[in-house]
Amino acid sequence: MAKKNAGKRNSGMTARQRQSQQIMREKAAHKKRQALMKKIYVIGGAALSMALVAGGAWCWKTSAISHATAKLVDGAYGLTADAGFSVQSLYLDGRSRSSMQEITKAMAIRKGDPILRISLDEVRERLEKIESVSHASVERALPGSLYVHITEREPVALWQNNGKIALLDDNGVVMTGLDMEPYKQLPLVIGTEAPSHVREVLGFLAAQPDLARRFSQRYG
Repeated sequence: MAKKNAGKRNSGMTARQRQSQQIMREKAAHKKRQALMKKIYVIGGAALSMALVAGGAWCWKTSAISHATAKLVDGAYGLTADAGFSVQSLYLDGRSRSSMQEITKAMAIRKGDPILRISLDEVRERLEKIESVSHASVERALPGSLYVHITEREPVALWQNNGKIALLDDNGVVMTGLDMEPYKQLPLVIGTEAPSHVREVLGFLAAQPDLARRFSQRYG
């Protein structure tokens, strides 16, 4: 009887209303599938972790087992990528003077890589090893986007040592490999110990503008 009543109600709907109702049902079904997939990954990941720990308790020294474990992990991450959790978009913000080649090498990320396998901390640490990068942050937005923000060091002085010129930031960090043309009018400091005292020197020069002009020198 209920089905007959539902059929009568549906027969009274316009085509547009029936289409809208169908779309709503499809969206609800899609949400249920997504929730189920998440549960499967959580349970599967937990089971895999327990299996690895249990196996490692008695055969961690066996290279064959290590190889098999690596293949198992690769396969598990491959399944997540097949399910749609792979890198499709990468957004980089904050770069102006840093080498794009260095940044790309440090990130070591390619389109299609399993996004759940990427260690955000490791990517951040590699980026912060670049001389011109002060800080970095990496965020993951599932299913397939990564957001990378870097804060670059600001050159404040030229450093001459052993006949070579480099750039220094206000913490005395040496930056090489940058185009120094835009920074030729920065104050020039000389000597092995100059980087560790650059902030102190610049603070003194800021209070002595006449003396500061004598430190600025166009090299090259």
